[in-house]
Amino acid sequence: MSWPLALASLFTTIYIYIDSVMMGHWGQIIETGWYNAAYRIITTATFPMGIIATSFYPVLSKFFKESKTELQKTWNYQMKLMIILAFPLVMGGLIFAPQIINFIYGQGFSPSILAFRILILMAGLIYLSSPFIQILMAANQQKRISGLLFLERQSILF
Repeated sequence: MSWPLALASLFTTIYIYIDSVMMGHWGQIIETGWYNAAYRIITTATFPMGIIATSFYPVLSKFFKESKTELQKTWNYQMKLMIILAFPLVMGGLIFAPQIINFIYGQGFSPSILAFRILILMAGLIYLSSPFIQILMAANQQKRISGLLFLERQSILF
């Protein structure tokens, strides 16, 4: 039952690091540093989403078996919470990107501001897709998660 999740995790890990590997292979070492600087902030910004998603999963699983009404209420609450968290994260990140990068890394990393702005949009999408992934896991639909993550990653590329 868990092999689709393992496969999704493997592809997600490859997806996360392949860009840096490719940039390094093409000799863009300085640009890779700028990109990874922005990426590290985004990784930190998505940490609360992971904690929230993990905390909702047992309740979603329980209600999937016991009460569809409670399941819907809980899922709606999780989705509202993710929207409430994602909106200021994305808007604040877009508006204050220069100040955030300069505060954390200094003026020398100002070329990473564009990467940060693009990645903060992706962080918002990750926040919003999390409840969907959680409900699919609770519904024992792991195979669909692999497909969903694949499509999500493909849409980001285009």
